[in-house]
Amino acid sequence: MAGAATALRLGIALAVAGVVFAAPVVLLPGIALVLLVAVTVAWVRLSARGVTVRRSGVPAQVTEGETFEVVIDGIGGPLPLVGRIEDDAVGSPVPVRLLHPGSGFSRRLPGAIQRRGRHRLQAPVLRVADPLGIASAAVAAAGADSILVLPRVEPLEAASGDDGPAVGRRSRGLGELAAGGERESSIEPELDGVRPYRPGTKATRIYWPALARGAELAERHLVAAGDSAPLVALDPTGAASVDDLDRAVRAAASLVAHLIRLGGCELAIGARRERLGGGRDPRAWTNALAALAVVDGSEGQPRLAAADLRSPVVWVAADRVPRAPRGLARGWLVTPSPLAGAPVDFTVAGCAGHRLTRTSVQRAA
Repeated sequence: MAGAATALRLGIALAVAGVVFAAPVVLLPGIALVLLVAVTVAWVRLSARGVTVRRSGVPAQVTEGETFEVVIDGIGGPLPLVGRIEDDAVGSPVPVRLLHPGSGFSRRLPGAIQRRGRHRLQAPVLRVADPLGIASAAVAAAGADSILVLPRVEPLEAASGDDGPAVGRRSRGLGELAAGGERESSIEPELDGVRPYRPGTKATRIYWPALARGAELAERHLVAAGDSAPLVALDPTGAASVDDLDRAVRAAASLVAHLIRLGGCELAIGARRERLGGGRDPRAWTNALAALAVVDGSEGQPRLAAADLRSPVVWVAADRVPRAPRGLARGWLVTPSPLAGAPVDFTVAGCAGHRLTRTSVQRAA
């Protein structure tokens, strides 16, 4: 009602000036302006009385930037009205004109939210106003809505621009990414320590260095590569900006989606003890995305157990100069910007993926 107050003060000032200076040429416009403001305010208030507004169709969850449709409908009051709908989910105001008293309206409007997280959408407001913009009245819908915005999943791209082994192309098994860059096939065995020699063990499995040192004969203990699922570990600490954190979250979501297609994986988020599985169960994938949607920078660094270090690990860091965990020397390190002097094997969601070696771990630390 700021416009009405300004117009009313102007009308009163003109009327007073007309009376003081006995100038009808000023008095009459002042009186007319005061009457216009009074009639306009009364009209707008009566138009807004009895009006109802309702919003429906807000989804429980969407993906960043994904367009969804909401329905805003309502019923007019005893007088015709002119106004606009203001809604956080829609963005730009939408005009509404009801020329017949008591008539209804319904609008299907596209909405979108650009950033992940839990968002509270305030109730939409129908703002009734006169054509001159002198007076206005707001009619709000009942209640607000909550929507969970999931991180966007983006494709992995090799540094060379083609879909090569560096981004985990399937090769008889989990692929190079799923195998931490160590194996081309999930059926190739992995060394899991040594144990005393058992008669009948193949010569290829005998641990000859122990015999060369004069120790007892031992054999290598091998496990199938497919016995341990890859682990995607998201470290949200140390992000230089909100954008860096969001890129790291999108990279983790994209890597989980990629590894699910290759056979499955596990997801560790910050210092949370819970490990989220990513397999063929759609609920596991939904739970992983929902958990990633609400990640902030205060969740701490993931803690890797000794068993994790025997699995392929993809360490996703929000910090541009991350501190790799002690003992992690096989797998991949994904950062918001390329590490100085380290080759980039693939990119995902604006982040750079580096093959983890002892040298790269020392450089990152």
